[in-house]
Amino acid sequence: MSDPKSLAEGFIPDVLRTLLTELSVGLKRPEKCLARDLRTIEHRYSLEHTRFVTVSLPELGRSFDLSLASDAPFVFLGFKSHKGLPCFMGDLFARVFNADGLLLEDPSADAVRAIRQICYLFYKLDLPFDEEVVARKLNDFVEVDASLPQVLDSESLSPNTSCVIQRARYLLDRLFRDETFSHTGRRFNPWDISPRHGPGSVATGEGPHRKFRWGRFYRELDAKYPYTEYMYFNYSHLCDRLTHFENLKEFDFGKAKVALVPKDSRGPRLISMEPLEYQFLQQGLGSALVKWIENHPLTSGYVNFTDQNVNRVRAQRASINRVYDTLDMKDASDRVSLGLVSAVFPQPLLDCLLALRTRATRLPDGREVTLNKFAPMGSALCFPVESLLFWALATSILGPRKFRVQGRYRHLETYVYGDDLIVPHGALEIIKPIFEELHLQFNGAKCCTGKFFRESCGMDAFRGEDVSPIRVKHYGSSPTQLVALTAYANAFAAKNLQRTAELFFGRVEEETGPLTYAQPGQLSLSRHGADEVKNSLMNMQCELRINVDLQRIEFASLQPSPVKFHYGWSGWEELFRNHTENGKSAPRVRFQDGTYIELDATILDISEPFRQCEYTVPRAVRLTKTWTSLH
Repeated sequence: MSDPKSLAEGFIPDVLRTLLTELSVGLKRPEKCLARDLRTIEHRYSLEHTRFVTVSLPELGRSFDLSLASDAPFVFLGFKSHKGLPCFMGDLFARVFNADGLLLEDPSADAVRAIRQICYLFYKLDLPFDEEVVARKLNDFVEVDASLPQVLDSESLSPNTSCVIQRARYLLDRLFRDETFSHTGRRFNPWDISPRHGPGSVATGEGPHRKFRWGRFYRELDAKYPYTEYMYFNYSHLCDRLTHFENLKEFDFGKAKVALVPKDSRGPRLISMEPLEYQFLQQGLGSALVKWIENHPLTSGYVNFTDQNVNRVRAQRASINRVYDTLDMKDASDRVSLGLVSAVFPQPLLDCLLALRTRATRLPDGREVTLNKFAPMGSALCFPVESLLFWALATSILGPRKFRVQGRYRHLETYVYGDDLIVPHGALEIIKPIFEELHLQFNGAKCCTGKFFRESCGMDAFRGEDVSPIRVKHYGSSPTQLVALTAYANAFAAKNLQRTAELFFGRVEEETGPLTYAQPGQLSLSRHGADEVKNSLMNMQCELRINVDLQRIEFASLQPSPVKFHYGWSGWEELFRNHTENGKSAPRVRFQDGTYIELDATILDISEPFRQCEYTVPRAVRLTKTWTSLH
């Protein structure tokens, strides 16, 4: 296995130099400009090492994006300047800006794409966290939460903001309580849910094989979602586990736990791990909310959870016609206060949401924080609640207004995917004061309101062209990292940057041997080729066999597979697990609109594969020999 330090010293600068050379050839840059930039890379990397590609270049990229997003003059630090532009890639910057740092009348999208690709190539590189950065992130988390209200004081709000809150509440009341406006002819029922476990870790520490054996009884949960009705497959299951149920340790409410996960070179992301029993029910209510919101006439197509293309396509179009702006919320989930959610969401949904939120969390440094926010990132309710809240507020503010589009005034909608908002051009200055009064903030550096640049849901568009960079996060040799390296290689190859792609392919093949050829999506560890005949001819060089049972020729390759283990639980837990993992409702008593109903046990369907007592080790992958059809 290769030494990570030596890889950083050799592989990273090699990739950067090769990529810049290939991009320069495609853009027909003068050789002297390329030679100067290659010398700059060699010199700066010898002084700064990985900090050059994870801090210095991304800072230049963020300054560049800020100017594109707002049409403000291009101002940068950390690089020598010549005629108002950086010396590094200066001729490329000159294809976008004039000497005053202002956008040209006809800026080059190809130059924008190349500059952003170089600046952001290793921006998300997975490196160890600095202790000071971690401490700062935790302190920011605490400070932001302390600034939020648990109860929204209506008397302290401006008249405009009070009216917006009332309109937003009316919108959500129509969404969840108005039967005549519903797509199903009934109200949303927050008790009609199918709970299930998520794939992540939980604050209470249970592994995947122990998630269906409850360990705690939370009175707050039981008051809205009785254990006897939601935490067992049916009454027979409950009766067989009655002694265990009666001996559960009792608590008033649960506490979450904050974990640090990699985000980018600026520091980690803070994720909440919820208690086991909370997370199980959160997944059920969260899924029910997503399904309802995405299918209701009021929000369908405007608030999205499963399809990013709505925002991506509109962002790309807006970079041409400038009808819409793309906005990004700052610390979105951390700034949605309990008071704001309580003021906008209607009953009885609100009581259910409050019952399923954890009131406090433990930080990695041992501190315990009582939460003023509704729910941190990691709660299954965080994403649907914040998305719907942002849409309701923006729609309530902009609803009565019309915007001038190509000489005519039109009513324009708001589109939301998480913390990515798409609003009519010029709307930011209208909604920003009210959002800020409600303790919500926009990330000014990523709010695109200028002429040509829009960014939403992974689509970075400039004048209608996709200028999204490939961001390399891994360069190690674990199975998961090899899969990532192969994906990077195929992405570069798809952009006709073949020499850069070969560096990544070569890095993978040092560990796996020659890669096979396959169509995109067929094999994780493979070179992508669109021509099936050519792929088959190339794979003839691999180890082959004749599969008599399937009557076909197969080739061998190393492919990633999850690490699994067996654990011998008894039948009830496995039956409950199989049913919830297959997305079905267990035939247990359901609480619906205040009444109990018994579902017919004949609805039980175990047609899906029943993986009895088989579990997957989280985040564990190994390479195994796999046989694939040659044709």
